Amino acid sequence: MNFQMKKTKKKINEEEVESLEQENFSLTKLLDDDLIKSREEEDSKVPSKFWKASELGLCMRKAIFRRLGVKGAPLTARELKTMKAGELFHKFMQELTKKTGISVEQEMFLEDEELEYRGKIDDIVKLGNTLYVFEYKSEHSKSFDWRKKSEEKISKHHIIQGMSYLHFLIKKYKGKTNYGDIKKVRWIYISKDDMRMDELEIEYTKEWGEFIENILKSLSDSLKKKKLPKP
Repeated sequence: MNFQMKKTKKKINEEEVESLEQENFSLTKLLDDDLIKSREEEDSKVPSKFWKASELGLCMRKAIFRRLGVKGAPLTARELKTMKAGELFHKFMQELTKKTGISVEQEMFLEDEELEYRGKIDDIVKLGNTLYVFEYKSEHSKSFDWRKKSEEKISKHHIIQGMSYLHFLIKKYKGKTNYGDIKKVRWIYISKDDMRMDELEIEYTKEWGEFIENILKSLSDSLKKKKLPKP
């Protein structure tokens, strides 16, 4: 009899615990914790010996600090979710270009040992006899509207990043591939709220290539001398 009572009491306690867990469960917290954990794992890795394409055109000091292993303030859960939302839009567009047969290659890594450069191209698309580097950029609808009205239709940072992909792609394949000539970058800006899109493109020039390489040489020189460039 006592044994049966204890067994029943234990069952009630388990039900209470399960009920409490259900009441306190938050999918938001589950997502936040997962993103933060993934980021912490990424940040714990040994610093890359390459300059990232996404760093070019931004704060040079920040890029040098990263190479030196100096940790900045951790990203918040909201910032990480914004980045994750951008990844989802990228994948959506990549699925479209792949399904329609215009995508030649996606998430392609480019490296240049001499200049210590590394980048990852969102999409390489064939239109006629020309290969385009497609860069997908998602943004809030207010930012989307503001950018379209401003003189700077493509941010300088995005131009430098995209042109670096094109430069090293041309350098790797000598400007020509079996798919066609490599000539242009197209930026596809996407409004996150309503999927409006704005497509802008720039053709490659040697001047852009020289500009990109000068940035990389300046970064490497500052790192070697352990002298930070002016802010």
